[in-house]
Amino acid sequence: VDIFIDSAYDLPQEAASVMTDALRLRKKESPIKAVSISSCGVTDKSVPAITELAMVCPQLQILDLSFNQVKEGGCDAIAADLQHPKCKLKKLDLQYNKISNAGIRIIAGSIQSNSRLKTLRVDGNETGGKETSVDVFANLLCDRSSINATCASNHTLQKVTGCDGFPSSKILERLLQVNQMENKIKSAREKIFMFHLEGEFDLAPFERMDLKVVVEVMGWLGKDCILRQRNMSAFYRLLRKFPRQCFGGYLEECELRTRKIEKLEQEVEDLKTSNKRLKCEE
Repeated sequence: VDIFIDSAYDLPQEAASVMTDALRLRKKESPIKAVSISSCGVTDKSVPAITELAMVCPQLQILDLSFNQVKEGGCDAIAADLQHPKCKLKKLDLQYNKISNAGIRIIAGSIQSNSRLKTLRVDGNETGGKETSVDVFANLLCDRSSINATCASNHTLQKVTGCDGFPSSKILERLLQVNQMENKIKSAREKIFMFHLEGEFDLAPFERMDLKVVVEVMGWLGKDCILRQRNMSAFYRLLRKFPRQCFGGYLEECELRTRKIEKLEQEVEDLKTSNKRLKCEE
């Protein structure tokens, strides 16, 4: 079940509120899965009532607000919706509105913790230098400030339109491809390889890691990722730098067993010496 509002009509704030209230008063859960309100003169004032549809329509997966007059104020309402745990939107179309770079950053920030949205269309907005938008989304998909930050990045968003034709858009395209992996743990691992374990990567962060974490990293360096040769290079570099950290647990166990054996051997020698002394006394 979908809602489609003809572009021949404008949708004022009052009408949007009436529509949302009517759906809220239904005794049964609304089966609506898609809402298209394209080219209807929607402004920031109407956006809160429209985005509230995601709360009263728990099955809503597609929201089309393209070719309207949405600006930064409307982005605040959209962001609040995307951050809500009940929001199940998978596709959001905001093409050809009046959204600035600031509005793009607001929306991107809300997607950080969203694990459902897969497609976002932002073509034809007033973002000025689109390079900024590319960087915003690239950082959303892979925060390179640390390995932990990369792990906590968004691994769900798979398509963003309106960011093509710039040098860094190739990086964004690659990250979107990585996000298409069904296993999101693998997506996070691949991003770690891309930005933290390439070439002469910085080994300092690994010196501060817990031994168990280093062992875990070594355990999956050769698995599940696209460029095996690259991964093995990183593996050997870590191995050469941190042999003790990589095999510390195993070495400690060997040393412990060695000490136990030496202690037992010494006890045996002591017993032999004691028996000889007793025989001599007899």
